[in-house]
Amino acid sequence: MSSMSTTPAEKKYIVDAIRSLEARRVLEIGAFKGATTRAMSEAVPDGGYVVAIDPMEWGNELASNGIARHLPAFVHPLIEGLASWMPSTSYERQFWDEVHAGGRDNVHLFRVLSDDRELATSPSSLLVQFDLAFIDGDHSYCGALSDLETWGRRVRRGGLILVHDATVEFDGVVEAIEDFARDADVRVRRGVAGSLCELQVRSDLQADTPRRMPRGHAVRVEAEALVPVGWTRVPLP
Repeated sequence: MSSMSTTPAEKKYIVDAIRSLEARRVLEIGAFKGATTRAMSEAVPDGGYVVAIDPMEWGNELASNGIARHLPAFVHPLIEGLASWMPSTSYERQFWDEVHAGGRDNVHLFRVLSDDRELATSPSSLLVQFDLAFIDGDHSYCGALSDLETWGRRVRRGGLILVHDATVEFDGVVEAIEDFARDADVRVRRGVAGSLCELQVRSDLQADTPRRMPRGHAVRVEAEALVPVGWTRVPLP
């Protein structure tokens, strides 16, 4: 059974990739308690940064990235229903404790799901383009393909997309990678370290074929706005 975090070997591969690329703009989808975030934060050169996208709430984590990822798809609605009744307990304090222990002040946290429409259309310069993206979010087919289409296409030519848990245990992730690679000019290397799959970007993916969202995918819209104050969210007036 897969861990909810990366293994030491996977972290090393990610860190080595950042250093090899001299990546200054790194994206992480699915940060959880910040262990991988810290490793990436320590690896980026001075002046670089890590953007982490994660709702920082246990209900969301257990539904999309914890319990549900290890259960058949037909029980996911039940898990999601149970999660909606859970208290909105946050693991953000653990996240920042871990990140700050690395001694770098270069992490920007967006406390939303990666399919948040306002985030995806935000004019923030932090979100325009990346040198490397590490995707470890929703492990369903629709969720994984959405992350690849929305965020993977923002990785520059010559950059890397690293997808966690790309194994037979998570066929939705594997199928999403295969479908994405049919439309995007990427070279796919499976099993580069543990469950990591590497997609080498060979052209400007944002200029490629129009972005194709998975069938049945509904973008979540909420009456909230992102504000650049610690990247918290506040209700719209």
